[in-house]
Amino acid sequence: MINHLINDINLFKLIYKIGNVDEADMLRTFNMGVGMILVIEGGILENVQSHLQQFDLRGYEIGTIVSGEKKVVFRNRLNWEELPA
Repeated sequence: MINHLINDINLFKLIYKIGNVDEADMLRTFNMGVGMILVIEGGILENVQSHLQQFDLRGYEIGTIVSGEKKVVFRNRLNWEELPA
């Protein structure tokens, strides 16, 4: 499950607004600034973040993998006006 998105590129806002693209289509089509992901074992997030910081990289928890229907579920809607640039 993806609980929230952590990064945005202004291009996504522009496509969403000017292109009148549905939010669900935006989320399915683009990675919305997430970039590379690491799937890690629960309980080691702080260790992984610390390791990444040694290389001037940042890591964020964006969701969890749960058993289910084998699909991505977005819990929250995006507030396009308040997404960071």
